[in-house]
Amino acid sequence: MNHLDGEMALIFCRIRKLDSDINRTVRQRRVITGIMSSMKNANVTRLNNTLNAVLPYITTDMSKTEMITLAGNAVAGGWLKYKIRQTPVATEKLCSAGWAGSQWIWICDYEAAAQELQTMLYGTTNIELKPDRTSALDFAS
Repeated sequence: MNHLDGEMALIFCRIRKLDSDINRTVRQRRVITGIMSSMKNANVTRLNNTLNAVLPYITTDMSKTEMITLAGNAVAGGWLKYKIRQTPVATEKLCSAGWAGSQWIWICDYEAAAQELQTMLYGTTNIELKPDRTSALDFAS
């Protein structure tokens, strides 16, 4: 267990040359999950102070009032105590990595990824994939 300040957490999240893009996003999710976990017992004042500290670095179409209202609802409704579930979209099994010229790219089956995500979130899906369909993965080499 390590405690990272903001600058060290940012450096940890941005490491690119160490491994893969997937591992980089795992690091990013670990930091975000850690921040969310540290806020689970926060009161409205602490959430407000946190928002005031980070808002200068965020661009959004939401007003500060809207965000504070959401934060208040999160505390009042117990949202911060929910179990955190996460998955990359799309998962590795639905993607193929490769190069297109000098660019490293993911080729993904986004229809299957949408079905997978819906199932994870709701336990069911209304997306039907035809067995003989063609996906982008069929063109990956």
